[in-house]
Amino acid sequence: MYFWDIEHLKEDLVFGRHDESMAIRYFFAMLTVEFLLSFFQPFRISSPTTRLSAYLTTVIGALLYLVGAYLAFRRNGGWSGQYFFTRFFPVLWVVFIRFAGIFFVPVSLGVWIIGLARGIHPDDIRQLGYLAALVGFMLMYWRIGEHMRDIARAATPNPGVHPTAQSGRG
Repeated sequence: MYFWDIEHLKEDLVFGRHDESMAIRYFFAMLTVEFLLSFFQPFRISSPTTRLSAYLTTVIGALLYLVGAYLAFRRNGGWSGQYFFTRFFPVLWVVFIRFAGIFFVPVSLGVWIIGLARGIHPDDIRQLGYLAALVGFMLMYWRIGEHMRDIARAATPNPGVHPTAQSGRG
């Protein structure tokens, strides 16, 4: 399983070195992360306004997941594309891990540190965190779509061209 190296993952997906059984591992890894993150849902927020914004963010996040998956499906070739699930879950996993390290954790910490330093109420800091997370997820799904497009293009054979020549490797 890959955790960070998107380029080698893409190469493996282009050349068919990942099958459905490998995609299932990534699927269960993402389910596990989603399950663990569900414990951080906003059930103990004191302010009704913040609670409402937290729930709206959760609903918008779920819709964003659906739209992001559909974008990835379209970038993979839509109904004429191949191996969507075999490609999607590994790419989702690696891009999520990368965004967690590069965006979600640092931005979340930054929002909390700056918010507390400026004396902002914790419920208001949460609202800023939710907004930052939504922006991060939009960027993340855009990147997933770009990677899916790259894989679909590289995996589509050009007549008379050897597959290693198409990928720039060889």
